[in-house]
Amino acid sequence: MKSMKSVAILPFCTLLLGAVADTLSQEQEARIREAVKRASLPETCPENTKTPTDLELLFGHDAHLKIFSFSADKDSWFIDGVQECLEEVSGHSWLGGHANLWELSTWQAKELAKNMTKDQWDLWPGGGYIELGEMKVNDSVVMESGVETGPFRHFANPSRDLHFQEPCNAVSNAIYYRMATAVCQLGGKHPPGYDWNDALRATAAGLAFGSFAMHGNPYKKSTPPSGYVGPWAEVDTHMLDIVPGWVLNYLVYQGAIHSLINKDTADPADFQALLTMGGDAYYADARQAAQELALGLSGDMTKWNAALYYAKDRLPESLAGAVALVVVHFYAIFNEELFGPRGKEIAGLACTKVVASILPSYDPDFYCGSTSTFGAAARRVTWRAPANIAQALGKLFDIVGLKIQAMWWSESAMKPANYMSHWADIGLISATETQCFRQPHSNWHRTCAVLAIQIIESITGMIDIVLDPPLSAGQKAAAWADTPAVVSSALGLVYPLGLLTKGDELNMCNVYLQAKKCASATPFCAKPQLSPLLDVARTNELLDSMLADYATLENLIETAGPIDDPLGLDCKWNYNASLQRVSGLSNFHLSDLNVKTEYKESEDGTSVVRATVKFSTCPMAIRIEGDSWLDRSEPENGGYGSGYLCSSQRTQFLLDAAVLLDISAEASVDVSFDAIFAGESGGEAPFKADISDLSINCHDLTLLPPTDGWHHEMSFATLNSALDLGITSAACAYLGPFIKEKLKPQLQTAAAEAGQITQGALGRRMASDQCNSTVATQLKDLFGRDDFDQWLKEAADKADSSIMLSGAWQST
Repeated sequence: MKSMKSVAILPFCTLLLGAVADTLSQEQEARIREAVKRASLPETCPENTKTPTDLELLFGHDAHLKIFSFSADKDSWFIDGVQECLEEVSGHSWLGGHANLWELSTWQAKELAKNMTKDQWDLWPGGGYIELGEMKVNDSVVMESGVETGPFRHFANPSRDLHFQEPCNAVSNAIYYRMATAVCQLGGKHPPGYDWNDALRATAAGLAFGSFAMHGNPYKKSTPPSGYVGPWAEVDTHMLDIVPGWVLNYLVYQGAIHSLINKDTADPADFQALLTMGGDAYYADARQAAQELALGLSGDMTKWNAALYYAKDRLPESLAGAVALVVVHFYAIFNEELFGPRGKEIAGLACTKVVASILPSYDPDFYCGSTSTFGAAARRVTWRAPANIAQALGKLFDIVGLKIQAMWWSESAMKPANYMSHWADIGLISATETQCFRQPHSNWHRTCAVLAIQIIESITGMIDIVLDPPLSAGQKAAAWADTPAVVSSALGLVYPLGLLTKGDELNMCNVYLQAKKCASATPFCAKPQLSPLLDVARTNELLDSMLADYATLENLIETAGPIDDPLGLDCKWNYNASLQRVSGLSNFHLSDLNVKTEYKESEDGTSVVRATVKFSTCPMAIRIEGDSWLDRSEPENGGYGSGYLCSSQRTQFLLDAAVLLDISAEASVDVSFDAIFAGESGGEAPFKADISDLSINCHDLTLLPPTDGWHHEMSFATLNSALDLGITSAACAYLGPFIKEKLKPQLQTAAAEAGQITQGALGRRMASDQCNSTVATQLKDLFGRDDFDQWLKEAADKADSSIMLSGAWQST
């Protein structure tokens, strides 16, 4: 197997933003499902592998496009309309005399086919990619009848055989033509003052061709060996792959600037500094780069290299452009209009997190600080604000997730080195694998194209979902309409970044199994959802079950103290009780739950979303067991109760009592944006719960009638009343802190699920009407007595009657 060495310069796939438009027909969907069903995995990927992680679920989503399209299986091809779309780009001098973009694109393929030969490969063998499976072009899907393969079909030479070194990696680039057709479907829409449609289509076609050329016939700029006789294509296919991707990055970045900043009201110097990423070293207008590159590749191939290197020196490299694109969205989303004075600081923290993760060799201050040309302009300019913060952050989550996926599939962009070696060792991937979905770099191309389509569509339509400051109170309220989702999307942005240094921890078998499941489903599997902050239904579930493991508590407390004379004779009474067992806490269930969220600055000056949680419980019966006694004696100061009426006596008995509880609480959970964007894995303890109030109402202490033991005739109601004054309060005094202790971590657990992927239903709804069991039912379960209803009725009817109690009595 070929060595998986690092690739020094990444090609295009560093774009970001949106929600891909899936325009497949029903017939095309059915075909690709059949192709997916034919796709096989080795026995080293058993069906009963571990449950997929959040990232593995993300990787498997949209698999019909990201993993299984444009492969060696003819049913996976669907670029209908590409010729008509490219023919619309016509009448430009930068087409170099070709009638339209289709004519230019097919001519380029023919021109490369004239002199390209596999004899050139050894001068730059591969590019560090896994695939090395030499194949004749005429034997590949590109030339298969009945398959629309666009300009690729014109890579043909009737006088000799042409070859692919990486057939899967080469043909997978056809998906970039879908970028061009996506632009055609926009109906001429573009960012304000920035008509980029023809430049985008030219760049998409150039990228498809350039990457096809490089992976099919990898070659770096050099001269033939001494004495070589034969055809020789002098174009550096490495640069033919790289440069169109850099142009595309710069194009979409500038499109975002035009959408996020009102050029008419912005300071011209600041606008230009942001447009050119902080200086004059790059093209002032990325469209010019696209046009000049198309012109340079429209004539004699001996001049292609000059055009490629000239453009490369005037463009930001791909990752730098990609990070800048994310960063400017941070400045717009964390807008001072919506986040107050700390908005720019939050944007700076988020910026630093992304730069440090994706571009560790770069100085974050260039993008994120306040002194660089770029950073200073970003902090001075007035950014358009999102009409819905959660929606805007959700788009960035989609983007960052796709970006991380693409980097993983690239085979070399993550750590540790050779992070895919294990999957090669078990035969899941290999240099000669002909099922193209099992060639990782082919999936890089497909994922990149999906990403590109998302960003093009999103930036084109962005002007309809952003607002020019100043914002009204109503607009601000609407922007914060889904505060819990703001938190989850911010968290979702961060957690995939951890994979960049842990590429070997992702289970490729899980990814492929999930991908096959998603891409063969009807309809294709739905997009994974992020759990919002403290989703009420889920929070109810977690709180409702927080005492489920505490059906019985043993050896609680010893308690003693005075009580008021239950007989009203002014005697002195004291109780003493040993609470040995409490049962029934598993009857804890919520009757009502309300979660309210708001953005604010916390006491320490950080920016937080505060969730206020209020709940109450259903009536809850518990059983208290132990030993107890009551002491009666004369009052110390004499009085009416002195003498025989208050003669000293002690009543001892086995304590077996029922207490009815209901609980209400108010708590808060703060989620710190500062903490989310700090730390190695996206924040150190961003969730902080605090219980501001917890009230327990204890009432109806009821002693159970005895069944055996010593007997002493005494008013049951009197004794019941006496105990209610002491033991009930003692039991509740213990249970309050106990429940509070369990509540705090459970709230933090519920909050920590925000930003994680859920496959279940979500809903911000009130959790009520949960009180399904009556107190009588609970008591029957606790005490095992079928006659509890009747006993409670009789006890109420005979409150003053004499009831025999279990225990012993003595006078002192």
